[in-house]
Amino acid sequence: MMAGVLVDDALVAWRGLMRRPFFAVATIVMLALAIGANAVAFGVFYDIELAPLPYRDVGHLVMLRDRRPMVGLTRPIAAPRDYVRVLASVKGIASAGVWTFGGTVPVTIGGTVRAVNFGRVTPSWFRTLGVAPALGRLPSRASGRPGGPGEAMISYKFWQGSFGGNASAIGQVIRLGGRTERIVGVLPRAYQFLAQNDVLVPLVLPGNPHMMRNLNDFVVARLQPGVSIALLNQRIGVQKNVILRSGPKETMARLKTESLDVQALRAAVISLSGLGILPFVLQGMALLLLVLALANAANLAMVRQRGRAGEFRLRRVLGASRWAVMRLLVLEQVPIAVITAALACLIALLAQTAIGSLGTVIDAAPFRIGFGWASVACVLVLSAVSVVLGAALPLAQLSRRRLDGALGQSTKATLGRPARLAQRALGAVQIVLALTLLVGSAVLGGSLYAAMHRKLGFEPAHRLIASVLLPKRANNAAGVETMVDRLRTAPDFTMVGGVGYDAFPFSKSRDATMVSRSAPGAQQFHGNLASPDSGYFRALGLTMRYGRRPTRLEYRTGAKVIVIGAGMARRLFGTDRVVGRMLDLKGVGDYRIIGVTQPVVWRVMPWRSTPGTMYAAISAVPLDSAPLGGVDLVIDYKGSPVAARAQVKKLVEAAVPGAVVTRIRSYRRLIFIEIVFRVVAAWIAATFAGIALVLAGLGVYSVNAFIAHARLPEFGMRAMLGASPTRLLRVALADAAWLLGAGLVGGAIGGFLLIRAMSPVLFDVATIAPLVFAASLVVITAIVLGAAWRPAARAANTPVKTLLDSA
Repeated sequence: MMAGVLVDDALVAWRGLMRRPFFAVATIVMLALAIGANAVAFGVFYDIELAPLPYRDVGHLVMLRDRRPMVGLTRPIAAPRDYVRVLASVKGIASAGVWTFGGTVPVTIGGTVRAVNFGRVTPSWFRTLGVAPALGRLPSRASGRPGGPGEAMISYKFWQGSFGGNASAIGQVIRLGGRTERIVGVLPRAYQFLAQNDVLVPLVLPGNPHMMRNLNDFVVARLQPGVSIALLNQRIGVQKNVILRSGPKETMARLKTESLDVQALRAAVISLSGLGILPFVLQGMALLLLVLALANAANLAMVRQRGRAGEFRLRRVLGASRWAVMRLLVLEQVPIAVITAALACLIALLAQTAIGSLGTVIDAAPFRIGFGWASVACVLVLSAVSVVLGAALPLAQLSRRRLDGALGQSTKATLGRPARLAQRALGAVQIVLALTLLVGSAVLGGSLYAAMHRKLGFEPAHRLIASVLLPKRANNAAGVETMVDRLRTAPDFTMVGGVGYDAFPFSKSRDATMVSRSAPGAQQFHGNLASPDSGYFRALGLTMRYGRRPTRLEYRTGAKVIVIGAGMARRLFGTDRVVGRMLDLKGVGDYRIIGVTQPVVWRVMPWRSTPGTMYAAISAVPLDSAPLGGVDLVIDYKGSPVAARAQVKKLVEAAVPGAVVTRIRSYRRLIFIEIVFRVVAAWIAATFAGIALVLAGLGVYSVNAFIAHARLPEFGMRAMLGASPTRLLRVALADAAWLLGAGLVGGAIGGFLLIRAMSPVLFDVATIAPLVFAASLVVITAIVLGAAWRPAARAANTPVKTLLDSA
């Protein structure tokens, strides 16, 4: 019986919506856009901030940080010395492991030479993370000791691609960097950490005291039960001097500039990925969109209910209970919510599929960004919330209003004072949220756009980056020169240059060293070091501000001369006119500055922790007796990029027997890979700004149109008493002007606060924000006045009799 009544009421509710579909369509469009945007933002937020990581009991994992703010080192990296001494002197750590970068080397598998990316880990690494092998076993503890067996773990992807997923891979031997490693296990499919390593080999801690102090490693520790991060940091603080002191020459003054602590693993990995607070910013903007859409829908529902007072009275006269009328209102929200949920899911699916189509370009391991159950759950929850909130205010009004009055009473009488105040407040909230969101989205999108399109200081167009693995030799600098000379003979290559250590703008990894002026007690900085050959500057289009580039003879003889960026010159010396001065590269020696380059952008966000870049010849940088294992070639080409790639591979491998070209990428593609997450964030922010405009326009226009139509009898009475059309128009626009004034003030304050909250990820905001504020104020003002003008003008120009007869 009850089910039949509900079905009948649902059909009546559906027919009511279809009879006047504007309310339903406007509500669905507004809510679907807002909920879809929230699903996209929440999908990104969940994958980064909440999704389970591929490790056991992540809440008990921390990363060690040896921070030196005075030289710009604030990332969660540590030295082997820190790892050894923390384990020995600090209680509360169940286990700890070390991961460090290895490199890329050529490996012959099944008669085919492959480029293999490997990392180095202590055997305790896997046990600390709680990683169980998908096949085989973990390396033994003996493999991490000097002279221990070489036992390697390979990634699931590498196992599938190189060994066809065959179990016979276990026990096979591969040679990496001059050392033979036996494969003992396959990592789980989901395992990732910072880099996509094909192979993980044992890390043997160095015996050299200098190497033990190098901050090149990542140390992960597992807390003992009952030990918190705060407690462990307190214990580390007590033992800090014992851990960091390396000899009698260490001074307390230097120790005071360093700090050692631990950070939760997820937070540490997020800081290393460069994502920062962007997921929070995007989610916050999406929530503002949702509140704006809900305010629009609630205001629209209140206005619509006001126009249905006569219908409700008639139902009461015909015997319907108050609860039956209220049930009808709720049932009207159900089809709206269902259609909204379906449309929002479609929007989220299309958006996140577009993001997912970038594939591994979004390199933020171990996070995986894409459409999933979290986005669907977000849509379902927010759709349910929209049903409740969409019906809440109308139900509250209906529960307090008498519906059994005379049927002849106007169904569109002027709102009572409480209802009018509630409607005005909602209207002001609409404008405040729309302006806040428009300002925030436009500033974020404009800031990211400016950061990604500023003058780079070099020319990426028509450039290829070819990564080459060199054969093992005592000195490969001559081999690099041979390759470059051979490539320069090709008619389609305008200029060619080589650089070691991946040290070119927007490269994923860069060599870095401590640097200072050559003066006693000079302040040290953590500088970016590039080691190019003679063609590097011209191949990249780098221009000199002062001085000159090294000569070919200086490159060949390894002369200790250096070129530095203008930013580094100003940071170290206070001026960029520094040609002839001396620079001290700690552990390497003194170099004479012969040139200063124009500023060069090395990554999308400004350098915050390093003063700039130095350029010292490959032959002038000692490699600690290790041969130069690889080089990147910068090729300025003309013609077809496909033909250029094929020619590069052919000429390089012919010039240096044993050299392997691992990959060739266009420079523009390489830069895109580096900035892709911020590109996505900029597009999302721009989309949010567009949605905010749609919601503001649709919401404000819809509400004002309903209100103006509902006030037609009032306008008729005013006209009968002598009010002119101009007077009527002024009265009709008064509400819009009041809302506009309150909304602009509130929105300007909200926009300012939102920009303050986003400041860590903004670039050049002082230039962008004033323009955005001015444009946003104009746009919102035009939307509000335009939305109020047309229905008000219609009312002012309608004959008095028509106004009085309006129902």
